[in-house]
Amino acid sequence: RDRVERQAISEAREKARYDAEAIAETERKLQAQTQARAETEQKLEAETEARRIAEERTTAEAQERAKAQARAQAQTQARAEAEEKLKAETEAKLRAENKAKAESEKRAAYETEFKTVTNARAERIAKAEAKAAAKAKAIADRKGHLKAKDKAEEQRKAEAQVRAQTEEKLKAETQARQRAEERAAAEAQERAKAQARAEAAAKAKAEAEARAESEAQARARVEQEAKTELEEKARVCGELMARFEAEAKARAEAQGRAESEAQEKARSYAEAIAEAESKLQAQTQARAEAEEKLKAETQVRRTVENRAEIEYKKRAAYEAELKAVTGARAERIAKAEAKAAAKAKAKAERKGYLKAIAKAKEQSKAEAQARAGAEEKLKAEIQARRRAQAEAEKRAGFEDETGTGPG
Repeated sequence: RDRVERQAISEAREKARYDAEAIAETERKLQAQTQARAETEQKLEAETEARRIAEERTTAEAQERAKAQARAQAQTQARAEAEEKLKAETEAKLRAENKAKAESEKRAAYETEFKTVTNARAERIAKAEAKAAAKAKAIADRKGHLKAKDKAEEQRKAEAQVRAQTEEKLKAETQARQRAEERAAAEAQERAKAQARAEAAAKAKAEAEARAESEAQARARVEQEAKTELEEKARVCGELMARFEAEAKARAEAQGRAESEAQEKARSYAEAIAEAESKLQAQTQARAEAEEKLKAETQVRRTVENRAEIEYKKRAAYEAELKAVTGARAERIAKAEAKAAAKAKAKAERKGYLKAIAKAKEQSKAEAQARAGAEEKLKAEIQARRRAQAEAEKRAGFEDETGTGPG
């Protein structure tokens, strides 16, 4: 019994030593895992810091985009106000032109009437002068030639003064009419310039429509080529199916002629046919999926192209009109819109990058949870081994004290 107990004690000590070595090895592994986890946490902190910096940069860019959008809205509002102002000015010019035209017609009628009245007055004055001359001659004959001559001279001076005043008034009215005609001519020239600008805008719009039509024709050609290619593939598949059917028929005839020795061949042929049919079915399914995918991509591309074409037409018309109205401002607005589009594209790319970072963060979190579970399990095993070792050492010490141990 003592020998058995000593052997059990020695085995327990050996087991305790092995357990201690295993515990030490486990502790080394745990320390290595802890160090790796610390490095992973440092790496995760660095990635978190990088994400924070990227988010701050994204926030700043979003603020810049918001400012750019606000500026674009302000510019759009200013353009709308300028268009309203231009429209009001155009209407005012039209009203002024109509008014000037009415005044010109009224003045022409007045001048015609004034000319008629002036001619009638001149005739009356000439008749009066002739009559006065006759009277003066009669008076000169009766009372003396000199006195009648002086009186007639005074009367002619008065009439000449009246005629001079009338001519000055007529001259002033003629000058006013000429100034009105010059203003009307200048306004007509402005209208002609505006009409020329409108014709240039219409010409640019027609050119844009022609370009859009050529692009549509090019897209139609590409779609026709794709359709032709699909038809060719369908024809090739039909020929393959016909050939497979002919081969199957030939194999069936050969099987009928050599039924005794062709059963195994028929089975192998049947397997080959099944495999070929499965491949053909897979190819047909793949072709159908490819056709559906191509159809969907074509539809999406057509939708995008139609939207881009509409946007291009709208933008071309808008740019032409804006160029006619504001000139250099349209170029700055176009640059701002291109910059905003580039920023929107960069935002979409950063959004995808942030999604990838979030996915990596979730994966790191799951790995950390898995490592934490493994560490908890390992700690529980280490504690169980330590308790077993303590019990073994306690039992061994008790045996040494009682004198039953190897000593």
